[in-house]
Formats: sequence, C-alpha cells, structure tokens
Amino acid sequence: AAGSDVRQRLADSEARGTDLDATLAQLGMDAVEVRGRLELELAGAAAGQTHASDKVVRLVAALEAKCGVLETVEEELGGVREHVTELEGQLATTADALSSARAAVVELQEAAASRDIVAADLAQ
Repeated sequence: AAGSDVRQRLADSEARGTDLDATLAQLGMDAVEVRGRLELELAGAAAGQTHASDKVVRLVAALEAKCGVLETVEEELGGVREHVTELEGQLATTADALSSARAAVVELQEAAASRDIVAADLAQ
C-alpha cells in the first residue's frame, strides 16, 4: 500500500508538473502576446510622435515664412512712409508756391485797377 501511495503521489506530482508546464506555456504565450501589443503600441506612439514632430516642424517653417513676409511688409511700409514724407514736403512746397501765386495775382489786380484809374484820369 505504501508503494501504491508513493506511486499515486508521483503520478499526482507528474500531473501537477504537467499542469504547471501547461500554465507556464500559456503564460509564455500571454507574455509574447502582451509584448507584441506593447511593441505595436510603442511603434504607434513613435509614429504619432514623429507625425507630431513633423507637424511642429511644418508649423515652425510656416511661422518663419510668415515672419519673413512680415519683415518684408515692414520694410515696404518703411519705404511707403518715406515716400509719404517726401510727398508731404512737396505738398508744403506747392502750398507755399500757391500762396505766393495768389499774392502775385492780388498785386497784379491792384496794379491793373491803378492803371485803369490812371487811364481814366488821363482820358479826362
């Protein structure tokens, strides 16, 4: 009976060993599956990060381009301001010339009136 008991225990131990081997094999397969999923997630995250990095690079490039355009516009605006200043100077000169011309016209009208008076006096 003792030998039969030992054989039973041995059979039980072998069965448990087989169960443990099956469990370990299943855990190994689960670990491989989890590792595969993690690798996929990491690859997806890396791709997402690369996509985000590319997007940031494109946005920075666009911003730099817009800054370049803004600098060009500012330079052109400076040129326009200089031109406006020149035109203002020309306008002031023209206004002075017009004022002088008006004064000359008034003097000519006064001279013509005086001439007409003198001519009328001489005619009498």
